[in-house]
Amino acid sequence: GVAPFLGRCPSFLWLPLFLGIPLFFGAAHFLGRCPLFLGIPPFLGGIPLFLGVAPFFWGCPFFWVPPFFGVAPFFWVPPFLGLPLFWDIPLFQVIPLCRSLFFGFGAPRSHPKPFPVPHPHSPSPFLRVLDLTGLQDGAEQDPDNPSLWSGTVLLAKACLESSQRREDTGGHRGSPVELRVDLFVNSTSGPILRAALRAAGALRLRCRDFHAEELSLGATVALLEALEPAGLRRVDLRFNNLGLPGLVEVLPRLERFPELESLRLPYSNVDARRPGAEDGLRSLAEGFGRLQRLRELNLGSCRLSGRLRQLLGSLQHPLESLELPFCHLLPVDFAYLLRSPHAPTLKKLDVSGHNLSEDLLQPFLQLLATASGTLRHLDAMECRLEDAHLGALLPALRRCAHLGYLGFFGNPLTSSGVKALAEGTAPLAGLRLVIYPRPVDFGGEEELPEDEERSEGLQEEVQRVLRGAGRDEAVWTTSLSRHRALDYFAL
Repeated sequence: GVAPFLGRCPSFLWLPLFLGIPLFFGAAHFLGRCPLFLGIPPFLGGIPLFLGVAPFFWGCPFFWVPPFFGVAPFFWVPPFLGLPLFWDIPLFQVIPLCRSLFFGFGAPRSHPKPFPVPHPHSPSPFLRVLDLTGLQDGAEQDPDNPSLWSGTVLLAKACLESSQRREDTGGHRGSPVELRVDLFVNSTSGPILRAALRAAGALRLRCRDFHAEELSLGATVALLEALEPAGLRRVDLRFNNLGLPGLVEVLPRLERFPELESLRLPYSNVDARRPGAEDGLRSLAEGFGRLQRLRELNLGSCRLSGRLRQLLGSLQHPLESLELPFCHLLPVDFAYLLRSPHAPTLKKLDVSGHNLSEDLLQPFLQLLATASGTLRHLDAMECRLEDAHLGALLPALRRCAHLGYLGFFGNPLTSSGVKALAEGTAPLAGLRLVIYPRPVDFGGEEELPEDEERSEGLQEEVQRVLRGAGRDEAVWTTSLSRHRALDYFAL
């Protein structure tokens, strides 16, 4: 059979090539007979795949049996093309590890066995780093998606199981495999993740982006202190109700992360107008100033009226992403922002939820002019912008030559205003995604059958404008959930 060095491969798996009988190697793994075989699910056409080492060939044979050919061709893969991504783990451990990582941790087995650990001076290569970050980037990177939270729990359980196996078997205490991951944690999963981060097993979690939701102050601090300092680029704390005193407690814990570039603190229950907030705001500003590599800041739904200069003035470097939706900003805040060092470097700006139809309109237009050379993402949703404001707004938008996303949902435009918006932004070749509002002349909040027909007609007119400008690939939609904007790190 194949893999004679294991001595576990039943002979029925080795069939003469000339018989043309497909080899269903996958079943052997799930029967617990041969851990080297990786089965391909039936919906992929039943193509069996085998990766292994045949000592007599000094390399990695690759068997591929297409069912529609009925033959079993053999391809020789030189050793240097074998498994370079798995350089630091013995090859006979790669497939079981991958199966566990990608097909589910903790799958019940009749006789669970720990990974064999070779002698530390063995010439076999070892896996040291496995990068699982960004597996759900893009549209699936939605905190409401339960798979994000359950995936973190599965990873934590895998780390705890590997630690328990090492203790039970007294296995080799060599360097653990570093799993680079994005973590999503809430009050339910917090304890198990904290235990996994402190476990000393064969797997070690290293976080790139940390997302925490609905955690207490104590749980938040404990998790931040348990994270590895190196490699963390984002901390996202939302719906945690930390308040100003809680944020003042959290910020010093972030100084230990030298690569932290993104800090997101939406819905933190901060109100600058509360009595006694002055000392807390001063400490918060000082904490921001000590984050030396900060490039993205989100303070969504924090009441910051008149305090923007105080909070942003201490930052060591200009921001590239600033999200201030529903922050109750005043004209003085916009005046500071457009003259600040942040405006000329902004790639992403969110000022949703502010009344831009009156006193804030001119400062907003001036801010767009200052940021026009770099701005790629603009959110101005629910800003009370009407058809009458498009005459002043469209020239400012057209100056933003690199704009790729425009969030305009919730503004009271008519169907004529939506068409004017499409025509006015048609010269922006890079504008790929626009979230536009449902026209106010389509009736009330409930969508009637005739409104659906009018919506389809409006969409056709918008597409006709885009086609005429050579922008067939652009997406114009009223859906906030179906299409999601690019993350700051992807801009």
